[in-house]
Amino acid sequence: MAGRPTKYTPEMLEKAQIYLVDYEAVGDAMPSAAGLAVYLNISKSTVYDWEGQEGKESFSDTLCAIQAKQEQVLWNKGLQGEFNSTITKLALANHGYS
Repeated sequence: MAGRPTKYTPEMLEKAQIYLVDYEAVGDAMPSAAGLAVYLNISKSTVYDWEGQEGKESFSDTLCAIQAKQEQVLWNKGLQGEFNSTITKLALANHGYS
């Protein structure tokens, strides 16, 4: 019994890379895996499944870049007072800060 065909295509990778650069244009204050999933019209679990699959290394790299960008945005906007400090602290904990 075969599974469902994947929605992963080179166009999906390109859209993911566009999201990394233009996440604010789609209304996100910072990039995230959830935001990427909504932008690509897939589930968040699919985003994480694709991250570890063979042949999807470029997608994995893009997701890592989104996570790094998220950390950068949280750090900078938190320091500048543009983000709620409590939410920033909680979100930065996911990046190893304490």
